[in-house]
Amino acid sequence: MNEKPHKKVFPVELLRVKDGSLRFAHGSWHLTLELEKFDLPNCFENEFAEVYQAIETNIRIEFSDPSPEQMAGRIIQFDLPNEELEGSMYLGHAHHPIDIFELDASTLDAPPSKPCSISFKAKIVLTHEGLDYGPGVEYDDCLIAYKLQLTPEGEGWLIGPADPMPLAGS
Repeated sequence: MNEKPHKKVFPVELLRVKDGSLRFAHGSWHLTLELEKFDLPNCFENEFAEVYQAIETNIRIEFSDPSPEQMAGRIIQFDLPNEELEGSMYLGHAHHPIDIFELDASTLDAPPSKPCSISFKAKIVLTHEGLDYGPGVEYDDCLIAYKLQLTPEGEGWLIGPADPMPLAGS
């Protein structure tokens, strides 16, 4: 008899941003968030004791339109699924889609000339390829939000450290 795997809540508090960048080039936005190294339990290493696996990864999101000037001052709701918006995170030997459903650029300064911030709300789809860290244990999809502090640099922005904000339902 096959048992259904137990779905675990992914510890989104581990997804702390170390630094990153936001660029608009050739009609597309490129958001890269380098995450601080973190540990996840890996039950495959030893079935009798929890062993932790060190994880180094990043979040990458790309989407087209609107231009920085058109996006500044707006809160944008995205319909899902959105084929124009691609996001992912490499974790556990698989790419996991990230679906952004709200982007708050109400304080975005465009073109970049002074510090500002953006925030977004997203769903990390861990069930697409599966994030399995032990016999019968899988992580479920999770919701997350970030408020990112931006510092202008050239034609884009640098992003400073940020803690994730779990959303209800994750």
